[in-house]
Amino acid sequence: MDLEIKPFLSRCHQIQAIQSREWRGWSARFEQTELIVWIIGVRCPRFAEIFTSILRDYPPPTRVVLAGFSGGLSSDLAVGEVISPTVFCDLNGSFVPGEDTEPTDAIHVTSPYLLFRQSQKVECRQSTQAIAVDMESYWVVKSVRSFGISIDVIRAISDGVADELPEDVGRLISNGKVNWIQLIRLILTRPISLIHLMRLGRNAHRASRALAQALTRWVRDQATESIRLSNDDIH
Repeated sequence: MDLEIKPFLSRCHQIQAIQSREWRGWSARFEQTELIVWIIGVRCPRFAEIFTSILRDYPPPTRVVLAGFSGGLSSDLAVGEVISPTVFCDLNGSFVPGEDTEPTDAIHVTSPYLLFRQSQKVECRQSTQAIAVDMESYWVVKSVRSFGISIDVIRAISDGVADELPEDVGRLISNGKVNWIQLIRLILTRPISLIHLMRLGRNAHRASRALAQALTRWVRDQATESIRLSNDDIH
């Protein structure tokens, strides 16, 4: 969603919108690092097609980072906490090909639908042993790695295991943006939902700020590593 990435984009410069029928994004610079930022939405089983179109139009990236929100499944994860999972599965327990899991690995699960209720999150935790859930990481990691490109994943927790989400929240997001018509209609027809939406907004704002800080550190670390490798080549 735009909310997830905009706090980081506000730290960039030379931002230009990219026009594409298949995906939406921007080219940008952060300090001396050139970036392409794209929003993938929730159509992640199609991500391989989208990524193919990106590689067709742009040089292959040296590294990809997937950043966004996740729901916490472990009671140890609080809203605003940032995690960097390395092991990914779907709800059926299928792992990304090539991953060898260890008992100490923190597993991240991808669900095709939102988990609204605490009971759903608890059940998901018990069946997968995952610490957090989203709707895209499994598909994106699987696709990017199939092209032989390295990928890092950074997730900010936007709702804890005990936080229940309004069941209408899925209709409020369209193509990565808030659907204001649906939002206004929901508030008018169910005023009580405003309380839940305000809490959801506060949590999302907290998570987006934490995500921006984590992305800033990631880009700077990549730039430092690139300089180090260049110096090693010279010597």
